[in-house]
Amino acid sequence: MRVGEALSAFTLIVAATLNFACAYILNLAWRLEVYYFVLISFGVSLLVGVLEPNLKRSIVFTYLSALLGAALALLVMLFPTLLFEPELLDPAITVGLSCISRLVILGFAVNLFGVLLGYFLGGT
Repeated sequence: MRVGEALSAFTLIVAATLNFACAYILNLAWRLEVYYFVLISFGVSLLVGVLEPNLKRSIVFTYLSALLGAALALLVMLFPTLLFEPELLDPAITVGLSCISRLVILGFAVNLFGVLLGYFLGGT
Protein backbone atom coordinates (compact mmCIF):
# COMPACT_ATOMS: atom_id res chain seq x y z
CA MET A 1 0.00 0.00 0.00
CA ARG A 2 1.42 3.35 -1.03
CA VAL A 3 1.49 6.39 1.20
CA GLY A 4 -1.25 8.12 -0.78
CA GLU A 5 -3.53 5.11 -0.52
CA ALA A 6 -2.86 4.78 3.19
CA LEU A 7 -3.60 8.47 3.74
CA SER A 8 -6.86 8.30 1.81
CA ALA A 9 -7.87 5.16 3.72
CA PHE A 10 -7.07 6.86 7.03
CA THR A 11 -9.06 9.95 6.00
CA LEU A 12 -11.99 7.78 4.97
CA ILE A 13 -11.95 5.95 8.30
CA VAL A 14 -11.72 9.18 10.33
CA ALA A 15 -14.55 10.85 8.41
CA ALA A 16 -16.78 7.79 8.69
CA THR A 17 -15.95 7.46 12.40
CA LEU A 18 -17.02 11.04 13.09
CA ASN A 19 -20.24 10.55 11.12
CA PHE A 20 -21.05 7.35 12.98
CA ALA A 21 -20.30 9.03 16.33
CA CYS A 22 -22.70 11.83 15.44
CA ALA A 23 -25.37 9.30 14.52
CA TYR A 24 -24.97 7.52 17.86
CA ILE A 25 -25.07 10.81 19.78
CA LEU A 26 -28.21 11.90 17.93
CA ASN A 27 -29.95 8.79 19.14
CA LEU A 28 -28.52 8.69 22.66
CA ALA A 29 -28.40 12.34 23.69
CA TRP A 30 -31.23 13.88 21.73
CA ARG A 31 -33.46 10.79 21.79
CA LEU A 32 -34.31 11.00 18.11
CA GLU A 33 -36.05 8.08 16.49
CA VAL A 34 -33.96 5.11 15.44
CA TYR A 35 -34.66 5.60 11.75
CA TYR A 36 -32.48 8.72 11.78
CA PHE A 37 -29.62 6.54 12.95
CA VAL A 38 -30.44 3.98 10.26
CA LEU A 39 -30.48 6.63 7.53
CA ILE A 40 -27.19 8.19 8.59
CA SER A 41 -25.56 4.80 9.03
CA PHE A 42 -26.78 3.64 5.64
CA GLY A 43 -25.59 6.83 3.97
CA VAL A 44 -22.11 6.66 5.48
CA SER A 45 -21.67 2.99 4.62
CA LEU A 46 -22.97 3.63 1.10
CA LEU A 47 -20.35 6.35 0.62
CA VAL A 48 -17.58 4.12 1.96
CA GLY A 49 -18.68 1.40 -0.45
CA VAL A 50 -18.62 3.84 -3.37
CA LEU A 51 -15.29 5.45 -2.47
CA GLU A 52 -13.35 2.27 -1.66
CA PRO A 53 -12.99 0.02 -4.73
CA ASN A 54 -12.04 -3.10 -2.73
CA LEU A 55 -15.11 -4.78 -1.20
CA LYS A 56 -13.26 -6.49 1.65
CA ARG A 57 -11.50 -3.28 2.67
CA SER A 58 -14.70 -1.25 2.47
CA ILE A 59 -16.51 -3.69 4.79
CA VAL A 60 -13.59 -3.64 7.23
CA PHE A 61 -13.39 0.18 7.07
CA THR A 62 -17.12 0.52 7.71
CA TYR A 63 -17.22 -1.85 10.66
CA LEU A 64 -14.06 -0.37 12.14
CA SER A 65 -15.51 3.13 11.78
CA ALA A 66 -18.81 2.05 13.33
CA LEU A 67 -17.05 0.57 16.36
CA LEU A 68 -14.75 3.57 16.77
CA GLY A 69 -17.73 5.90 16.40
CA ALA A 70 -19.61 3.98 19.09
CA ALA A 71 -16.62 4.23 21.43
CA LEU A 72 -16.22 7.93 20.71
CA ALA A 73 -19.93 8.59 21.27
CA LEU A 74 -19.86 6.66 24.54
CA LEU A 75 -16.82 8.63 25.67
CA VAL A 76 -18.49 11.93 24.80
CA MET A 77 -21.65 10.89 26.63
CA LEU A 78 -19.73 9.77 29.74
CA PHE A 79 -17.34 12.70 29.92
CA PRO A 80 -19.62 15.00 32.01
CA THR A 81 -20.30 12.16 34.43
CA LEU A 82 -16.59 11.52 34.73
CA LEU A 83 -15.90 15.17 35.52
CA PHE A 84 -18.78 16.07 37.82
CA GLU A 85 -20.11 12.81 39.31
CA PRO A 86 -17.32 10.17 39.33
CA GLU A 87 -19.21 7.97 41.79
CA LEU A 88 -21.99 7.51 39.20
CA LEU A 89 -19.59 6.42 36.47
CA ASP A 90 -20.22 2.67 36.83
CA PRO A 91 -24.03 2.86 36.38
CA ALA A 92 -23.56 5.40 33.57
CA ILE A 93 -21.22 3.02 31.72
CA THR A 94 -23.72 0.18 32.12
CA VAL A 95 -26.62 2.25 30.80
CA GLY A 96 -24.52 3.69 27.98
CA LEU A 97 -23.26 0.29 26.85
CA SER A 98 -26.74 -1.23 26.93
CA CYS A 99 -28.14 1.60 24.81
CA ILE A 100 -25.29 1.73 22.33
CA SER A 101 -25.02 -2.05 21.90
CA ARG A 102 -28.50 -2.23 20.39
CA LEU A 103 -27.58 0.46 17.91
CA VAL A 104 -24.31 -1.27 17.00
CA ILE A 105 -26.10 -4.55 16.28
CA LEU A 106 -28.71 -2.81 14.16
CA GLY A 107 -26.02 -0.74 12.48
CA PHE A 108 -23.98 -3.77 11.44
CA ALA A 109 -26.85 -5.14 9.36
CA VAL A 110 -27.59 -1.75 7.81
CA ASN A 111 -23.89 -1.10 7.18
CA LEU A 112 -23.40 -4.37 5.35
CA PHE A 113 -26.32 -3.62 3.06
CA GLY A 114 -25.07 -0.06 2.47
CA VAL A 115 -21.51 -1.15 1.69
CA LEU A 116 -22.66 -3.82 -0.74
CA LEU A 117 -25.00 -1.43 -2.50
CA GLY A 118 -22.30 1.25 -2.64
CA TYR A 119 -19.76 -1.21 -4.00
CA PHE A 120 -22.07 -2.32 -6.79
CA LEU A 121 -23.15 1.25 -7.58
CA GLY A 122 -19.55 2.49 -7.58
CA GLY A 123 -18.37 -0.31 -9.86
CA THR A 124 -14.74 -0.30 -10.91
